[in-house]
Amino acid sequence: MALSTGGGTDRARVVAPAPAARAPAPHPPPTAVATIHIGKAADGIAAAGNDVWVAAARDNALVHIDARTDRVTARVPAGNDPDSVAATRGAVWVSSRGTGRLLLFRTRPRPVQVRALPVGAKPEGVGLSDRRAWVVSAADDTVTRVNRGSGAATGRPTPVGGQPIDVSVGPTGVWTSNSDDGTVTHVDSATGGRIGGPIPVGRAPKGVTEGFGSVWVANGGDNTVSRLDPRTGRAIGRPIRVGDQPSKLTVAAGLVWVTNFGSATVSRIDPRSDRVVGAPLSVGREPVGIAFGAGHLWVASLRDGTVTKIRP
Repeated sequence: MALSTGGGTDRARVVAPAPAARAPAPHPPPTAVATIHIGKAADGIAAAGNDVWVAAARDNALVHIDARTDRVTARVPAGNDPDSVAATRGAVWVSSRGTGRLLLFRTRPRPVQVRALPVGAKPEGVGLSDRRAWVVSAADDTVTRVNRGSGAATGRPTPVGGQPIDVSVGPTGVWTSNSDDGTVTHVDSATGGRIGGPIPVGRAPKGVTEGFGSVWVANGGDNTVSRLDPRTGRAIGRPIRVGDQPSKLTVAAGLVWVTNFGSATVSRIDPRSDRVVGAPLSVGREPVGIAFGAGHLWVASLRDGTVTKIRP
């Protein structure tokens, strides 16, 4: 289960350290404005422009939602047990856990699968840099680089930690969350080589993302989010307690947003204070994927096959 919606480059850059914590500023409460039924087991999700793409895991389908109308407008086969989605305007990448492949779809004038690349057993999280797609293999403990132009793998897969679940591409490189050993791995986005050793976080990390000069990790096993300095890998402050079984994260509207799989909610973290702000927002049952696009948050919920549209 993962999602990363793109951005970043193929060369790591050093960023400034995170600012010192300050008192939290007031934030207006977010509002759920629509619930969209997409089928069975909504999992990974990505947004690009007015297009929202969702993996319907038990329907073995990639589903398109028009962000302007909140309607499902397309549904195409996407291998066996599609998991994570990454999207740009015109292309969508989907990891197929059951087939061990990364699928590429062209989306204009309608979504059509054009490639299926073997990437290791049980691929999950997918992220995009300017020239490459990155996908983790949960069974092989690797991350694979794929040339976005040719659709071919670049070099050999890079070993990471145990059972990588998610991958994020940001200003300082590529980060994988490794669920089995409670670590994240930092990978150079230009060379594909590891930067330093494994970095301990909390128990059973699921989602990872980079924003506000930090790396954020959702620890599903201890209901916290870890904040890391990307230059050193060291923790910034204490783990931040969120909801039950946090799963995935994204950055939007000046906040870090976290889906809480066990409590059917979304939490918001203010990066200026490292504190949860406001009450958790109720969404569908077992929320996993989260993405920001077209001015809204989009949350995919596994148990009830819905996508919740949130005005931040």
